[in-house]
Amino acid sequence: MAKMYYEKDCDLSYLKGKKIAIIGYGSQGHAHALNLKDSGCDVCVGLREGSKNWANAEAAGLAVKTVPAAAQFFDEGKGKYTLRAADEKEDGVFYDGALECRIAKGGALYEVNSTMTAVTLHGDAPVISEREAYDRLRAGRFDSRNTYSFSQLASAEVHVVACDLEYLTDSKGYRQPVYYFTLSDDQDGELRGGRPWQVFVPALA
Repeated sequence: MAKMYYEKDCDLSYLKGKKIAIIGYGSQGHAHALNLKDSGCDVCVGLREGSKNWANAEAAGLAVKTVPAAAQFFDEGKGKYTLRAADEKEDGVFYDGALECRIAKGGALYEVNSTMTAVTLHGDAPVISEREAYDRLRAGRFDSRNTYSFSQLASAEVHVVACDLEYLTDSKGYRQPVYYFTLSDDQDGELRGGRPWQVFVPALA
């Protein structure tokens, strides 16, 4: 016989102080959102602008926000769905990561995995130019997540393949601008399987 669980069996303290976003307001989304709302949780619904369900969610007393327009939704087959966003900005919030779930026959939701982060913009700050970042790179003022590459580096020449301004989460949870340099040398094939490697230069002026 299946065991039934009720509200008294749950410890909602784990959700205290957290904002919960339900993406979509279909047959599953609206049930989860309303259950959370009735339980006193801080919940909002994420919908595309112009969604026919927007008014329905608001009429139920739920806060509604837009999902980043550039976010990509994938139906990967066998009941697996993925929502991805790569440093997308919407209403002053940066979204980055992926939200994955599986839906079984009958509509039951399971195996929800999220690496999605939402970061609020705290203020504007000046950043250095690509040229300044390149000068710092040449002067050795950089950091690397690939220390193996540097411990094995013996080349006289290193080539810059690409330079991109991105955001990196620091030890306090803030997203800091950095210039990522993709580099290559004559040992890529021998040491790194033919792949280039990356270093980054802090971009704050």
